[in-house]
Amino acid sequence: MTQTQTQTYYRVGPIFWRTAARKGWDNDTKLVALYVLTSPHRVTEGLFSLPAEYVVADTGITKPKVGKALARLEADEFIERDGDYVLIINALVWQAPRAKSNAVHAVSQVRGLRTSLLGRLLALAIEHCSLFAEQLLLAMPDLRPVHSRQLSTDQSNPLTQTNGRPKGRSSPAPALTSSRTYLPGDLQGGGER
Repeated sequence: MTQTQTQTYYRVGPIFWRTAARKGWDNDTKLVALYVLTSPHRVTEGLFSLPAEYVVADTGITKPKVGKALARLEADEFIERDGDYVLIINALVWQAPRAKSNAVHAVSQVRGLRTSLLGRLLALAIEHCSLFAEQLLLAMPDLRPVHSRQLSTDQSNPLTQTNGRPKGRSSPAPALTSSRTYLPGDLQGGGER
């Protein structure tokens, strides 16, 4: 895919509705969550700019209700936000780059972003996709992982699910500390799912 092309669709599985019911999301929150997952501004790795005005224009929900829904999604550890930037916390669990060319392209999608969430994305990449983490570090050698929150233990996948379990996740990865410096060679052979 070139930079001018966009993803034509994202899969959203029926588990989404069970997750929304379990978390007690109201209709506005469900619609905003679906919008975050399928937004034309989204990139597969889950970090992208999403001003509230975009959500308002595309969904018809008022700006205060969009703000309330985004705050709820953040409180429920579905997303993290930094200004207009949104990070879908489990995006790399659900759809990690599987080939080096995909990882390189993914880095090109996020490299120019000006947000503290890049460090959080790196921490999640180290946890879930070493191939992507390595490419992030090669492109941005000064980037450090940020563990601003406890990594989500809810691995329910609103995109796809296999045999009742989240795809590609067999056991929790070890916790990382932010004081460690990760170099591309440190990531080879581990963490890729």
